Amino acid sequence: MALDFGVSGPTLQATGVAEDARVTEPYDKYGELDVRVPVGAHGDSYDRFMVLLDRIEASCDIIDEVTDRLPAGPVNVKLPKVVKAPEGAIYVRTENPLGQGGYYLVSDGKKNPWRLKMRTPSFSNIQMIPHLLEGALLSDMIAILGSVFFVVGDIDR
Repeated sequence: MALDFGVSGPTLQATGVAEDARVTEPYDKYGELDVRVPVGAHGDSYDRFMVLLDRIEASCDIIDEVTDRLPAGPVNVKLPKVVKAPEGAIYVRTENPLGQGGYYLVSDGKKNPWRLKMRTPSFSNIQMIPHLLEGALLSDMIAILGSVFFVVGDIDR
């Protein structure tokens, strides 16, 4: 059911699905790193919270691995003030702390892209809430809502 709703991040991983864009479709340097994908077994509030904590530890492991590979010396890079996207359309998904973010960009090669659309993990994750609350006690509602990990400002995209 979580896959049908497009749920991602700790909410999906708590159900036992080891989906992480950094592993299944590596981008940047993630293909060269050891990215551990934590999973739960039951998909309940406790599993969602424990997976989130385990993701924090996995992120710290990635940071340790990357900092060990940094060359000595300055790391400052001068960037151009304007970066023009090449002409065309592209969709990229990235792993965010609360799930997968998607970015759709259409460019005509000019200074500003013609279209940019973002998909946040909160939008999909909140769709599961009615199913998670079904048959639950009123006193459990706060734990269930809190363990879905959504940002209210992200759900209207």
